Amino acid sequence: MFRRVAILLFFIVVAVKGATAQDIEYGVKFDSTHMLIGDQQNLTYIVKSQIPLNIIFPYHEKSIGDLEIISGPELDSLHEKGAYTYTQTYKVTTFDTGLFVIPPQSIQIALDGFNNSLTTDSIMVAVSTFEVDKEKGLIDIEGPMDAPVTFREALPYILYSLLGLALIAGIIYVIMRRKSGKPILGSNVEPSIPPYQAALQGMRSIDERKLWQAGNEKEFYTELTMVLREYLDGELGLQCMESTSVEILGYLKQCQAVDERSRIFIEEMLSSADLVKFAKMTPLQDENYNFMKGTGDTIDRIHSQVVAIEQAKAEQAKAESETESVTEEKEEQNG
Repeated sequence: MFRRVAILLFFIVVAVKGATAQDIEYGVKFDSTHMLIGDQQNLTYIVKSQIPLNIIFPYHEKSIGDLEIISGPELDSLHEKGAYTYTQTYKVTTFDTGLFVIPPQSIQIALDGFNNSLTTDSIMVAVSTFEVDKEKGLIDIEGPMDAPVTFREALPYILYSLLGLALIAGIIYVIMRRKSGKPILGSNVEPSIPPYQAALQGMRSIDERKLWQAGNEKEFYTELTMVLREYLDGELGLQCMESTSVEILGYLKQCQAVDERSRIFIEEMLSSADLVKFAKMTPLQDENYNFMKGTGDTIDRIHSQVVAIEQAKAEQAKAESETESVTEEKEEQNG
């Protein structure tokens, strides 16, 4: 009877908790509560919601409790059947035996009208070692056996030797070129690439490396904003490389080639990039795609406007020149 009442109370608490958190479910999952010494397990923080969220998961640098971190964190998000699932995974291990406790951790959620700090439950992990066969007992480790050197074993030494010879040849080449007064690599002057072409190459490089698809959101947004800054700096001369996001937006308001649609997108893109790089926000896959496509469209739109402005100035200069020529001819005839 007591057990049924306890179970009933548990489900009531869970129901109340879900209602007050606007259908947000959260927790921490470990592959197994029992592991062998030196074994590797995944520790995963999970948040599920019916609405999109901005989440800051717990960050661990070297260890989680008494468990050593091998890799991570690996962030992931999934939007399926109207539900959003966010995860952060660490791969951990330990080389001690006994009972270990993974302490409660705090998950921060940015959501209006709701306490933005969620605390996970603690997890107890039992770590055991290998059992020794009592009949055989401990067996001495046998010494190494002599074996002929194979090509695979000799290959690294061959490659290192070739690399050393190539390095020596390169040094001799550089010395000879400098003595003769010739440039080391072709011409001394590198051909400059127009800002628009450089931006297209940068966008193509980001797309080919699939950065955000592989979970490298921070690197993706860093390189995407760098391409945009370099383009605005080179095409419009706005000195965006050393400027803050706020300063860049101020420059754009004074630029004739940047329309309101482009300014609004650049403001949203720089703001989201700052959250990913400095606040460790994990954007959705759709957001990554939209910012990638929107950056390319914005660069194309600004470039088209720049070309149109330059053509208009050229036509105006041509018309003024023709007018001056006609005026000079009339003055000569009258004179």
